[in-house]
Amino acid sequence: FEILGIAGMLSAGWVSDKFFRARRGPIMAMYMFLLSFGMLAFWLTPAGHPFVYTAALGVCGFLIYGPLMLVSVAAVGFAGKKAAATVSGFTGLCGYMGAVVSGAGAGWVIDNYGWDAGFIMFIASGALSACCFALTWNVLPRSLAK
Repeated sequence: FEILGIAGMLSAGWVSDKFFRARRGPIMAMYMFLLSFGMLAFWLTPAGHPFVYTAALGVCGFLIYGPLMLVSVAAVGFAGKKAAATVSGFTGLCGYMGAVVSGAGAGWVIDNYGWDAGFIMFIASGALSACCFALTWNVLPRSLAK
């Protein structure tokens, strides 16, 4: 998960620079959309297939870490040099607050409705975040927008 996550971070940055002219929205949207399918594959893999589980989990790591890194990069690009530290700190704060809440929220859903509901929630969250990132599809960093 973590090793492929590093590869996902590096590839997301490279692809967004090389093919999307530093637009981060398309890559974040695509990675999160594909993550929904990775989670679906992980969820639907029958018991007794550890290599398939491992591969699906690795794909999920690859697809999660790309947007995780690009969110800060995109925010700094949108805000510009004067507000870079502030916006980076704000995205970090939101990320940590989300991590705290998501553990309790996911635990509550799984405790009350089971793992199937938990996976449905994770898959839907990936699809919803892809839609949110898609809203920034054509937004360039401030330095390139002029």
